[in-house]
Amino acid sequence: MPKVLEASNLLHFIGEITVDKDQDPSLDEYHPDGTHFWSEDAPVCLEFFPYNISSIWGCKRCSRAFLRFTEAGAYHAEQRIRVLRTPLISNPIQDKHFQN
Repeated sequence: MPKVLEASNLLHFIGEITVDKDQDPSLDEYHPDGTHFWSEDAPVCLEFFPYNISSIWGCKRCSRAFLRFTEAGAYHAEQRIRVLRTPLISNPIQDKHFQN
């Protein structure tokens, strides 16, 4: 996440993405079409990493929605942010149903 956003008041909290708090969140990613973690067109599936550990934030200036999460590395943790693009929201169960 850019430092300018970290220190600004441009973003406001909208809500948490709920996951079962009794279970550790999955680190599995969802890439049915060969995308990867950094792909701009990677599907947003709330059951899979990193979206299952994200919160939703909004920009006060442009009204865009963002997903924020903390990525924990071996020696540090970094704040990440991604624009929430609604055409990329995916549901694997529903997608499978429509593919048959």
